[in-house]
Amino acid sequence: MNRIRTIQGAADELRKRDPGCAISAHNIRQLVLHKEIPSRKAGSKYLVALDDVERYFGLTIDENELNHASVEKRYNKAGNLISFRIHVFHGRDEFGKQLPPFIKTVRVPPELNARQIETLIQRETVHFEEECELITAREKEEAAKAAEPKCISFEDFAAKVMEIKERTGKEKSTLARYQDMLDSRINPYLGKTPVDEITGDMLDDFYAMLLKPGQNKKTGGGLPAKTVLEHHHVISTIMEHAIRKHLIAFNPAAMPRRLWQTRRCRTTTSRRSNTDPSGFGERERQVVHADHVLMLYGIRRGECAGIKLSAVDLRGKTITICSCVMYDPKNGVYEKPYPKKRKPRQLPITPQMDEILRRYLKWRGEQPEWYGDLWQESGYLFTNEYGGPMNPDNITQYLNRMGDRLQKENPNFPHLNPHAFRHAVASILVANGTDIVTTAAFIGDKPTTVSERYAHIIDSAKIRAGDTLSSVIFGDGNK
Repeated sequence: MNRIRTIQGAADELRKRDPGCAISAHNIRQLVLHKEIPSRKAGSKYLVALDDVERYFGLTIDENELNHASVEKRYNKAGNLISFRIHVFHGRDEFGKQLPPFIKTVRVPPELNARQIETLIQRETVHFEEECELITAREKEEAAKAAEPKCISFEDFAAKVMEIKERTGKEKSTLARYQDMLDSRINPYLGKTPVDEITGDMLDDFYAMLLKPGQNKKTGGGLPAKTVLEHHHVISTIMEHAIRKHLIAFNPAAMPRRLWQTRRCRTTTSRRSNTDPSGFGERERQVVHADHVLMLYGIRRGECAGIKLSAVDLRGKTITICSCVMYDPKNGVYEKPYPKKRKPRQLPITPQMDEILRRYLKWRGEQPEWYGDLWQESGYLFTNEYGGPMNPDNITQYLNRMGDRLQKENPNFPHLNPHAFRHAVASILVANGTDIVTTAAFIGDKPTTVSERYAHIIDSAKIRAGDTLSSVIFGDGNK
């Protein structure tokens, strides 16, 4: 688009861009009168396009000609070419003022003839133009990066998030607690840091600082583990909002930080041991309740770890076994598809098991709030410490430790393992007269397998049944 000016306006524009510009209104007027520059007459004044004026004086440079070179030759008194200087246009600054050009001086060897000199000039000019193009491109890239707006600071963005929380109806008491943590500790440490520069290592250092003596004004020691977790939750919440605003690609607070994770677990366990007669920590509590299920139902450990929350029906008094969780070093913990030949089976929830499950489910329901963003809900009844699938090996390891302790007190105590519970349940069912088909359906096995594995118990049960039958039919022989 042409920028239309009066002759005086065009001269003023050029002088504004370059205070030392020697082009005057008189110069432009003469060019207009001699039709060197196109113009239109409006009343008594001539109107010109500023682009035409700049183009005439060579003040506009086509992008394709940005690095166009000019050669200045230098001769000695004898008239021989001794050197030449290459000038390459460097562009203009933000005010339109021409930048100092790229300059290169090349000396001409005296033994060269005219044709060789011309070849030298062309070769050096082309090479220098290419060098200047690379320099110009790099300068443009650096300028673009410098012009990019810096990411908003954590403190300023946290304030925006708090405003959003307030507008969406977040509890005032919760907002007040968040703001207190931001003002007292988080912002003094992270506040001035751009959101996109916050790293997991930075958070590690922050949590470590909170655990150091002197942070707790009441006790003089470090902050309680729960308080550190609350600070972590606030930071993670703010960083999640930063992801939604496309300020960062991932949340550096999404993963638990090892530096304080161990301390938190240890503190939590000791805290709960003081209030819970069982003395179990989070991980052991999961395993202990899993063992109750193993003990009562005789299911496989993988089936136990694979029980879904949705499979527990407290109203209908049933629990459905339909999935299996496995572990191997290559794949880690994963859910294995239930074998096609193995059908899901429903097992009854006894009054004793109902009480155990209700107490456990109440405790489990508190865990997401306790762990905050660390909790990753997997939908399983029994989970690891952070809500993910439980490693079945944990069940075996816990039983081994418990068995070792009991064997120290009683050397004759049998070895504990998940399969021992399974064997015990099947043996009890068969010994008490449960038919093979029902027993097999209960433990999820084939009737033939049950018949072969528990033949001795079945034989004993048959003998007792025969004695009972004989007593009923023929009466007591002692009479």
